[in-house]
Amino acid sequence: MKERLSQTEETKQDGQDSAKSSKKERILEELKTEPLKYVLEIANVTNAQELLDKLSKFETKAGFENIFTKLKSVRNLEKIKVVYKSLNYLGDSRSGYTNAAYQEASNTLSLDWTYGNSANIGDFYVSVLHELFHEVFRGADIASGLNILYGLTDIKNTIQKLPVHNKYRHLYNAVLSNVSGEDKQSYYGLSSVDEFISEAYSNPEFQKFLKSVTMQKNSSASSKSIDLLLSVTSLNARIITREIKEEDAFAAFQKIDLESLNLLEDFEKNVASFKQRHAVSAEPVSI
Repeated sequence: MKERLSQTEETKQDGQDSAKSSKKERILEELKTEPLKYVLEIANVTNAQELLDKLSKFETKAGFENIFTKLKSVRNLEKIKVVYKSLNYLGDSRSGYTNAAYQEASNTLSLDWTYGNSANIGDFYVSVLHELFHEVFRGADIASGLNILYGLTDIKNTIQKLPVHNKYRHLYNAVLSNVSGEDKQSYYGLSSVDEFISEAYSNPEFQKFLKSVTMQKNSSASSKSIDLLLSVTSLNARIITREIKEEDAFAAFQKIDLESLNLLEDFEKNVASFKQRHAVSAEPVSI
């Protein structure tokens, strides 16, 4: 249990929060006339380390600062190039047009230059995090089939046993069997296991959805057959031995993360905690 902050520490924290609040108010005012990437001072960043350093200076009340700090435990972040280019973004992130992309071959995070000018701050943070989590799990699909540590050597919390990607694959298929066809069409995070992982780590709305997905306690014969097929495909028979005991999909995802990477932030919980600590009004918080 964490010790309660001393009065001096609380005063210092309140001062920092006040300064960040004032800075955010200034940013929101400047965004009315200035492009996002210039207001956030990220127009000239060259790598992901610089990008995170800049973005972590701005509190969004959704816990993004915490996850930026955690992501810095991934070494060689400075080796991920950041470039602005045209990615056919047409102004609606829900329409399927690309606003950000990670290219594994070139180790490059590309951000659409129009999106970088006009995006909502919270949406921009989600886009960046989403692509960086693709980098964290790069090559996982192929290498997990060989039952080896698949390129996660850059992470301090080294995985020792069952590849975490296979655990997420198992959870992903369990979630698919517990949601409607409409949900599958509505949530990008249900389109593949890799998007499932990145969205669950980065997108507050997808996290909220996963909390609404109640997990069945007993696997059906068909789902067990699917698990068996997956285990044969991945050459990892141990995948079928994992039983999901958590009540909802987010809790199940959270357990896997805590057992392995410990990179997950519960954005909804962080917002609630912020409101409680600072007696913020019940109005929705814009991230």
